[in-house]
Amino acid sequence: MSKQYPVRKSRILAAFFVVSFILSLCLTHVSIATNQLGFGTVAKAQDRNASQLVEKGIKYYDEGKYREAVQEWETALNIYQKNKQFPEQAIVSGNLANAFEKLGDLEQNIKYWNAAVNLYQQTENSREKGRALAELGQAYSNSGQYKKAIEILCGEEESEIEEDKINIYKIKRKSNCLPSSALEISRAQNDIKGEVAGLGSIAEAYRLLAKYNLANKYLNYAEKIGVDDLSLQKISNSLGNVYLGKAQLWTFYADSAKESGLPKFNNIAVKADSYYQNAQKNFQKSYGIAVTQNNKSAQMKALINLIQVNSRIQKLKLSPDENYQTSERANAENKTQALSLLDRLPDSPQKAYAAIELANLSADDSVTSPFTQCPKKRQLPDEEVVGLLNKAIKISNNIKNSRAQSFALGAAGHFYECENNYSQALELTRKAILAADYKLQANDSLYLWEWQQARLLEKRGKESDAIAAYEAAFQTLEKIRADIITADRDLQLDFRDVIQPLYRKLASLKLEKANPKVSLNQKASKQADKNQQVQELDTARNIIDSLRLAELQNYFGNDCISALITPQKVDELVGGEEGKTAVFSSIILENKAAILLSLPDNSQHIEWIKQTNNQIITREKLESEIRTFLEELIKQHTFRAEDSDEAKKVYAQAENFYEWIIRPFEEKGYLNQDLIDTLVFVQDGLFRSIPMSALIDKNQDRYLIEKYAIATTPSLNLTAPKAAKGKTNRAMLFGFSEKATIDEKEYPALEYVNKEIKALQELFSSYKVLNYQDFSLADSNEKPQKTDYPIIHIATHAQFGIIPEDTFLVLGDNNPLTISDLEKSLRKFSSNPNEIDLLTLSACQTAAGDDRATLGLAGIALQSGVRSALASLWSVNDQSTSILVKEFYQNLRQGKSKAQALQQAQIALIRNPNKISDIQEEYKKPYYWSPFIMIGNWL
Repeated sequence: MSKQYPVRKSRILAAFFVVSFILSLCLTHVSIATNQLGFGTVAKAQDRNASQLVEKGIKYYDEGKYREAVQEWETALNIYQKNKQFPEQAIVSGNLANAFEKLGDLEQNIKYWNAAVNLYQQTENSREKGRALAELGQAYSNSGQYKKAIEILCGEEESEIEEDKINIYKIKRKSNCLPSSALEISRAQNDIKGEVAGLGSIAEAYRLLAKYNLANKYLNYAEKIGVDDLSLQKISNSLGNVYLGKAQLWTFYADSAKESGLPKFNNIAVKADSYYQNAQKNFQKSYGIAVTQNNKSAQMKALINLIQVNSRIQKLKLSPDENYQTSERANAENKTQALSLLDRLPDSPQKAYAAIELANLSADDSVTSPFTQCPKKRQLPDEEVVGLLNKAIKISNNIKNSRAQSFALGAAGHFYECENNYSQALELTRKAILAADYKLQANDSLYLWEWQQARLLEKRGKESDAIAAYEAAFQTLEKIRADIITADRDLQLDFRDVIQPLYRKLASLKLEKANPKVSLNQKASKQADKNQQVQELDTARNIIDSLRLAELQNYFGNDCISALITPQKVDELVGGEEGKTAVFSSIILENKAAILLSLPDNSQHIEWIKQTNNQIITREKLESEIRTFLEELIKQHTFRAEDSDEAKKVYAQAENFYEWIIRPFEEKGYLNQDLIDTLVFVQDGLFRSIPMSALIDKNQDRYLIEKYAIATTPSLNLTAPKAAKGKTNRAMLFGFSEKATIDEKEYPALEYVNKEIKALQELFSSYKVLNYQDFSLADSNEKPQKTDYPIIHIATHAQFGIIPEDTFLVLGDNNPLTISDLEKSLRKFSSNPNEIDLLTLSACQTAAGDDRATLGLAGIALQSGVRSALASLWSVNDQSTSILVKEFYQNLRQGKSKAQALQQAQIALIRNPNKISDIQEEYKKPYYWSPFIMIGNWL
C-alpha cells in the first residue's frame, strides 16, 4: 500500500490522554535547542526594535506566557522578512515552533520548523539545518505521522529486530541513513548534540509505532554518546517510556491470555513485570538528573511517570509483598512531591494536564479509562480532587488553550458524573464540548464529551436528547476514528474501554427503537411505523459494521483498511446475479445479543437470541456457551464413540445454536431454499470463533452446510462480491512440512503437506512452487519472475493470536512471517497482486476463546491484499485437509462459487457421496471439516 502522509493527522499524541494521561507528559524527546533556538540574543540584528521584540518574547516564554511570546516573535519575524535577514528569520521561526508546541498547536509547530529548515538551507548553515530537521521529525511524531518523521530523520523505515539481537554498536557513524536526513547531516558536521537529538527523535517515532526494540537500539546508542546531563535526563525518560510501552503491551497480552484460560499467562505476566521494573529504574534516573539540574518541568514529568508505573506494578501483583509496600510508600512520596511541585511550575498546558492526571489517580484496579469509567475509590480525597480540577480549569483559561480547557472541563464533568451530580456534570460537560469544538483545536476529545453528555442525559431520563447526543458522539468518532486508533499503541490496547462501548450503546438504543416485538413481515398499523423500524434496524447494522471496521483497524494498527471500504448497499452486496444470498449479522450487546437478517429484497429482520422458553439469553451465558461449544468441537476427534456422552453433548450444542440463530427466521419463511442458497455471516465478538457450518437442524438431521453454502466477512463495508473471471487453473503453491519452534512453542510436522502440494500440481495446469526464501523480504540481486496467479495456496502452520505480533505463518528455519510481510511478499512475486482472487491457508490455528485472535483471521484477506481467503479456525489432521482442499479446487474449476465449492468439499467428508477411498468414516465429524471458512468475496 502506498505511503500517505495526511496533512492533518489526529493531533492525538501531544495531549490525547484518554488511555493514560502519561501521553501529554512523557512524550519527551531527546531534543536540543540550538544556541539561537535557546533564545539567545541576536547579536547582529539590524533592527533594534525587532531585537527588543525577540527579547520580550523570551521573557514571556520563560514565564509560561506562550501566546504573548508568539505575538512578539511574529511581529519580529515580519520585520526580519521585510529586511531579508535570513539567519534571524530562522532563529525566530524556531522560537515560534517551540512556542506553538507548548500551546499544543501542532500544525503551526510543523509549519515553523519547516520554515526554519528552509532558511538554514538558504544560508548554507548545515549544522543548524540538521538540528532543525531533528526537531521537525519530532514535530511530525507528535502529530501522529511517525513514518514521515522517520523519513526526515533517517530515510526508510527499518524492520523490527529481535530483542536478543540488539547490538548498539551496529549503529555506526556511517549508517544506512540518507545523506539529506537529520541524522546524517549531524554526523557529517560532527555535531554530537544534533546526532543525539536525531537518535532520540527517531527512537520516539519507533516507540509510537510500537517498534520498541528499534527504539531501544537508538536510545542505547544515544546514551553511549550522550554529551551532558540534559541529554541523559531526556534519554532516560524516553527509555522509561519504551519499557512502559513494552510492559503495557505484555500486560494486555497477559490479561487476554488469562481471560482465555491460556496456561502461559504467568510467563507473560512475569515478562510484563520485568518491563515495568526497567521503566521504573529509567524514570527514577531521569528524575534524579532533573533534580540536580533544578529542572522542575522534567521533574514533574518523571514523577507522573513514576506514579503511573508504580500503580501498574501494584495492579499486576507479581512482586513479593515487601516490594508492594515499598512501591506504595514510593508512590505516596511521589504524589506529595508532585503536588508540591505543581504550584512552582509556570502556567502551561502541561501544568494543567499534570493537575488533571493527579486528580484522576484511581485506587481501583479495574479502571483503565479515567474519562469513561468511574473509580470506586480515588487515591486523593474528593476535596483535593476538586481543587486540582478547578486549578486545571483556571490554568487553561489563563493561557487561553482550548485543548487544555476542553480536557479540564471534561474531567471535572466526569468527576461530578461519578458523584451522581448530573446537573453540575452536564453544565461542565457542555462547556467542554464548546472548548473542544473551538476551531477544532480538540476535535479528538470532542466525542468523549459528547458521549459523556449522552450518558448524563440518559441518566436524567431525557431519552430523545440522549440518543441525539450519542449520535453526535458517534459521528465525531467516525471522522477521526482511523487516526486515533492507529496513531498510538496505548490507545489500541484500551480500545475495548475507550471506543467500543459507544458503538454498542448506540446500536442497542437503535435496536430498542426498532420495536422487535413487532415482526416486520406483519402488517403494521401504519406504514410510517414500518419504515421507521426498517430505518432503525439499518442504522443499527451500519453502526455495528463501523465497529467491525474499527476493530480491524485497531487490531492491525494501520489505516490501510479504510481505503477498501465499498459504497455498496446491503441489497447490492447480497443480491448477486440471482439474488440468492442472505446476510446474518450478529450483535452482542451489554446484556443480550441480536441477529439481524438482510435479504435480497432489501428487507431487514431482527431476532433476539432466546431460549426455548422465550427467555433472553444474557451475554455472559451466551459467551460461556460459545466457548464450551468451541472446546467440545476441537476435542471431538478424541471421542471414541458417536453415542458417547461427550459426542452427544457437542451435537446438542450444535442444535441449540441452530435454534437460537437460524430457526426463528426459518419459521417465518425468510430462508426458503428455493430463494436462498448462500448464507453470509458478519460475526461479532466470540461468534467469530465458532463455525456456523457445524450447526445442526434437528428437524431434518442435517448440518447447516448441507442446506446452504456458507461464507463469512469481517464487514459488509469491506466486501465487494465479484465472480472470478476464469483462470482457476493457475496457482502458486507453498508447503512446509517440517516441525518448527517459534517463541518456545513447538509446531508439529505436517506429514501430508508434500502429498497435498503434489496433488495440486496435478490439478492445476499452470503452477509455480515457492520455497521459504521466496518469502524473505531481504533485497537481493535475484528477483522472482512475476506472473499472474489468481490462487495462492500455502500449506504450513498459521497462527492467529491476541496481538498482531502473535499472528504469523511458520516458515523454514523456524522463521515467522507476519501477515503484513505476507502482503509484501505477494507483491514481490506477483505482477498484479490486486488480482489475486484467493489465498488458501490450510493449517491455521487461532487462540481459542479469544475474540481478538479471531480478528486476525477475519481480516486475513484484507490485510494480505487478496479478494478472499480460505482458512481454518483450528489446525486439523493434515490428511483430511489435503482431501478437502483438493475437492474444493476441483469444485471451483467446475464453475461453482467459492462458497459453493467449499460446501461441496465439506459435504464430501460428511457423506462421501462420490465414494472417495481416502475418506475415512472418522472425517464426517465436524472437527475435520467445519473449521474451514471462506472469508471475504464468496462468489
